Amino acid sequence: MRRVFLAVAIAAAAVLAAGPASAQAKLPNIVVTPKIQMAPVVRAPIIKIIPPSLALSRVMALMPNSQALSVKLKGPLYIVKVKKGKEIVQKRVNAVSGAVVP
Repeated sequence: MRRVFLAVAIAAAAVLAAGPASAQAKLPNIVVTPKIQMAPVVRAPIIKIIPPSLALSRVMALMPNSQALSVKLKGPLYIVKVKKGKEIVQKRVNAVSGAVVP
């Protein structure tokens, strides 16, 4: 009986002396910083343009029996150079709509 009482007393003393587990653990210091409101990033809209082959085909439809020389993108327009006979002609094509600009 005496041994059982001694074992229970030692167990109780160990539990009471240790204290709660949270008192033993070191918690990190958490610093709460206020959120800074950032202005939204404004990006330029993505404008789809027609491929150069479509610009060339539009010009070739207007000028049959001509030979294509070059297609270059300059700003919002494609500059299409074609050769008809001995004459070299430059036509402008809108890169967004595909319309041939006079």
